[in-house]
Formats: sequence, C-alpha cells, structure tokens
Amino acid sequence: ISPRLYEFCISTINLNKELKVSRNILNYIMYTKLVSGNWIISTDPEQILGINLENLPELSWRCNGGDVLEKYGLANSKYIVVNRDVDIAQTDKHPKLWPIEYYNILLGKIKQNYPNVKIVRIGARDCMGEIAGVDIDLTGKTTLDEIKPILKNAMFLISGEGGLVHVNHLLKGRSVVLFGPTDEEFFGYKEDVICVNREKCKIPCNYILDDWLKGCMRDEKEYQCMHNLMPEDVYEKIKDANLLW
Repeated sequence: ISPRLYEFCISTINLNKELKVSRNILNYIMYTKLVSGNWIISTDPEQILGINLENLPELSWRCNGGDVLEKYGLANSKYIVVNRDVDIAQTDKHPKLWPIEYYNILLGKIKQNYPNVKIVRIGARDCMGEIAGVDIDLTGKTTLDEIKPILKNAMFLISGEGGLVHVNHLLKGRSVVLFGPTDEEFFGYKEDVICVNREKCKIPCNYILDDWLKGCMRDEKEYQCMHNLMPEDVYEKIKDANLLW
C-alpha cells in the first residue's frame, strides 16, 4: 500500500531483533534516547517517516470551545490548570505523583500573590487526593475533547510527567512539569518549565530498573526524587518564567 510505510515496518522489525526488545526494553529506550533525544521522535528513530518536533500538527477538538468555557465558568477568565493524575492505569501511590501537601503549599502561594487567577483542576479520576486552593474541580467531569479547549485557553498547566503534558504540547501550550523517576531530557519540551531535584539519584530510575513503578531503587518508603522537589522552588521557577503575568 505504501512503500515508505513498508520500509518503516521492516526497519522496526529489524531493530527489535537487533536489540532483543522482548527481553530488555531498556535497550530500546537508551537507543532512541541517543538517536533522537525526545520520546516523540523516538517513534521514528531511522527518520523514515520524517517525524520531528517542528512538524507536529496542532490538536483540534470537535466540541464548541467557547461553549465549554461557558459551561465550566471559565469564559473571559484568567486561570491555570492543575493535574495530579499522571497514569490512569496506576494508583495514588504512583512514583511520578508529587505529594498532595506540596500542591497545597504551591497553590497557596499562587492564590496569596495572584488572587484574581482561578485554579482549575482536571483529570480522569477524582480519587487522587483532595488539593486545597482549587477554585473549580473538574476531575472526572470532562471529556478529553472538552479538556483540549480548557488547556488551550489556560495560562499554563501544572502536572507531573504524563499524558496531559503531551496533549498540552500539541496544543502549543506551556506546562510546569514535576519530574522524578523519569528522564526530563527525554520526556520534556523546550517551552516547558522543568522542575526536578534528583539529588540522591543522578540517573532516572526508569533507565535502571525494569520494575521502577513498584518502588524506589534505594528502598525508600517514599520516592525521594519527588519529595526532594520542594514547592517553594517550583513557585520560584514559575515566577522566573513570568507565567503569571
């Protein structure tokens, strides 16, 4: 049907055989990191399909974006969006989750200094803990199609590294991304405010452990990479990036 698509499929099969992906997926991750430096381009490591960060299409939506903003009280409002649900397949013990109390401190500082900015929470599930300082909580209430215009019209998104950060990138939005066990260079974007404090672990554990989702490689009760990322430091990064002006 398509010679180029056929060439892409054959190259992928050969790459899988070469790196024995079925036995060690980390080899493939490291290979694509070296080749591309970003997870989106890693889907096309041989550059047969020409996938790159410069030619990605902007996401669209089928619903009426203005009606969505009116529906949720966001029309003509200045607001930021917060998300804590980084992976719907996991629980509230996910290693990429920033502590609830840190969100409370960060949002408290934002509300104190920028009282006219609304804080809107979005996410697929309403079981990821209650965050103080939220003006409008839409967790579990919106469709993905509705989330798109909400993100598009927001000042910025605050989230752990996860799906909505990547959606926001394709909407040409900006995100404040809270990184821990995953690689900020591989999963991050140049327009985003990258927040990371991996003082005990210089290498993200997703490259070291096959089962990094099951626990800290230092046998800590809590993931130190997330707990070492202090809300005061994240707030200063937001200020330095002039995201709230």
